[in-house]
Amino acid sequence: MKAPDGTEGKKARCPACSAITRIPAAAAVATSVPVANVASPAPQPFTEVPPAVGDNPFAAPSTTDFSGAMERTGHHRLGAPSWDAKPSIGSFFKTSIEVLTKPKETFGNLIPDAGLGRPMTYGAIVGAVTGLLFGGLAVLMITFMAASGANNGNGGAPPAGVMMGVAAGALILLPLMYAVLFPIGALMGAGFLHLMLMLVGAKKYDYSATARCVSYMYFAAWPITLVTIIPFLGVIVAIPLGIWMIAIYIIGLAEVHETTKTRVAIAVLIPAFAMIALAILAAAIGQVA
Repeated sequence: MKAPDGTEGKKARCPACSAITRIPAAAAVATSVPVANVASPAPQPFTEVPPAVGDNPFAAPSTTDFSGAMERTGHHRLGAPSWDAKPSIGSFFKTSIEVLTKPKETFGNLIPDAGLGRPMTYGAIVGAVTGLLFGGLAVLMITFMAASGANNGNGGAPPAGVMMGVAAGALILLPLMYAVLFPIGALMGAGFLHLMLMLVGAKKYDYSATARCVSYMYFAAWPITLVTIIPFLGVIVAIPLGIWMIAIYIIGLAEVHETTKTRVAIAVLIPAFAMIALAILAAAIGQVA
């Protein structure tokens, strides 16, 4: 509402709301200041940015993909795979899924120097279960052979008690043997690959890092092993699954040692090609002879 000069203190009716109000004095009217004339504060490049609403500045690092992960000073990596972070029945199966489907993320978070205890325990369990499966198959085969010999009146067949004793021995000894041989095989393979990584200049950490990486890749492949032994289906999927396992080795070792996949591929593939070449050469020499 506008009022002419000299009407200060008088009453007037507002044309918009019809309310009667007293006209204030001119000195009481606030003057507006253009925004452009207000000096902006100088930027402070070192001013600490406050955390966003809801953020806890004292909260632990995020563990989105690996719920039991723990931060290790100096590496800025989360404990992965899940078995390495927190061994459990669930993490046993989850580790295989992580290794086979997310090798880059999994081995990018593998702590290089966390020791061999957990990967070797994982391998011993995989070996024991594998031995138990083969022992069960041996029991079924021996039982079938004993029953067939009895039905056919085959007097030359071993006594049923002896055969069942052999079957029970296989059921006990095979899991123990595989539980020992699986970790030993992984450590030997890791030693050879670590040597190749050294030769091509792809090694950043010591043997323990390579052994941890190779062990999890080797042991976590048990679902692929189960698929490949299925009649007919195993023959069809053996080659593509084998190629994918080679890719996992290349990706995993490159992530753990923080190097290029090209160097790791050379370290992994040259021995394989050399073995194939030697086999072809031996076959050729055999034919000539």
